[in-house]
Amino acid sequence: MKKIGIYMGICILLISVYGCSSSDETTSTSKNMVAYNALNEEEQSLTISPSNSTVEKISVKDIPKSQLDESYDGKKVYAVTFSDTANTKHGDLVVYLDESGKKVLGKVFK
Repeated sequence: MKKIGIYMGICILLISVYGCSSSDETTSTSKNMVAYNALNEEEQSLTISPSNSTVEKISVKDIPKSQLDESYDGKKVYAVTFSDTANTKHGDLVVYLDESGKKVLGKVFK
């Protein structure tokens, strides 16, 4: 009976640890949604959706200063790139997020 209790305790502990851990995919999805929600209606209507976007952490020095909020003083940003699959006239839309992935610093069509 004591062994069953130990096994049950271990199982509960493993399930708790697994349930509390965050995965990169979930974090990436939340950054996609933060960026998507920052788009205006016109930008969202360009068939852009969070499902056809990529998230990449890049150095601030790789971005022209005119594309970022001037008050940002971090070293890295997340670049969320939305692919415009229906209309190549505008190109891809890149939304820059701060290091926490919660604040929009700028956006630009490429």
